[in-house]
Amino acid sequence: MLTVDSLLISVAAEGSGGRIGRIYSIDDKPQEIGAFGRIGRGPLEFVHPEPTAAAGTRFLIRNLNCREVAMMEIVKMHDSIRVEEIDRMKFKPVRHDGIDWEPAHFALVGNDRIVAVSYGGKGAFFSLYDTKMTPQGTFGDPLIDEEISASERRRCLNGSLAVDGNDFCYVPNDIPRIAYYRMIDGSPQELWRDTFYESYYTVEGKQVRYNQTRTVGITHRVAMGGNYIYILFLDVPIAKANISHTETFAADIVFVYDRKGYKVARLNSAPRNGNGPVFEDRPVFQFLRDAQRSVNSEKRK
Repeated sequence: MLTVDSLLISVAAEGSGGRIGRIYSIDDKPQEIGAFGRIGRGPLEFVHPEPTAAAGTRFLIRNLNCREVAMMEIVKMHDSIRVEEIDRMKFKPVRHDGIDWEPAHFALVGNDRIVAVSYGGKGAFFSLYDTKMTPQGTFGDPLIDEEISASERRRCLNGSLAVDGNDFCYVPNDIPRIAYYRMIDGSPQELWRDTFYESYYTVEGKQVRYNQTRTVGITHRVAMGGNYIYILFLDVPIAKANISHTETFAADIVFVYDRKGYKVARLNSAPRNGNGPVFEDRPVFQFLRDAQRSVNSEKRK
């Protein structure tokens, strides 16, 4: 799901009524207010759609296995809302360790740059493109200190990319670290990075090995809104987390950072019981609203 121009966008390969995209209002009682897209190979059609981070009224949909990205825009006309396809661009794989890898997690940053996670080594963890998907270089270091293989970077450093204007951040699912960047004159600059939770692992033969009992914590998602960054985190042993079942992969902690890199809050989403987290996973917009209220409440104390 994405929040785009105060709306919630949901995209699924098997949508109801032949539509792959749904538009919802963001309020205390969200309701569907529009739909778009179909399965296919024409305009506003996708074979296997994957939504990415949004900027302003625009967002990107990556067409998996087709090596193309479509730029979409929310258009509001009087009382109606629709989604238009602005452009569709092809992209090339990135070569690491003699293997071609497809970048992932495409995101529109600012008005004229697209960032993708390409899982390269030092100075090449991200790829940078213009809005026609013309390569503009690579940047960024992996969020792990040890040297690991390209396939291992793709496996253990896969995560979530969040964007707000010219700022963006990345958090891997399995490694509790965050890196924060800002686009300055069309060039991405890392402003800070931090470790927000203890992590136990070893590296053997450029492969990451987790401790099944001591390695705790899975990042569910990262989001940005207002002056804060929110990391949705599940603090159970990694061996017990199942990302394909939301009842066992629902965030029970929200770590909150400000834009300068200071950790300002740790919010518990719900009390635990004997069966683990009782928290029901909610859309990002609700987290932003609830977490913002909690942070403001703490500041007033």
